[in-house]
Amino acid sequence: MKRIVLTFLLLALGSSGCFPMDFMRPAPVPAPVPVVEQAPPIVTEDQVNERNAGDCAKALRTELEYEKLRRVGNQPRE
Repeated sequence: MKRIVLTFLLLALGSSGCFPMDFMRPAPVPAPVPVVEQAPPIVTEDQVNERNAGDCAKALRTELEYEKLRRVGNQPRE
């Protein structure tokens, strides 16, 4: 008698929405978010002086390499 009552109780709870319907299915895996690189800051001639010429040269080289890769198609366009 206990088995019958317990079976009906579980069926009643299951049909009323107390149990999640997808407990047997695995949760969907979210799609990976593409990583978009930010463009390096633009170097202007007003920023360059004798003290930071090396840093500005590195920044200018980075800017030129970014633009070269973007034109080839390896980087997403903004």
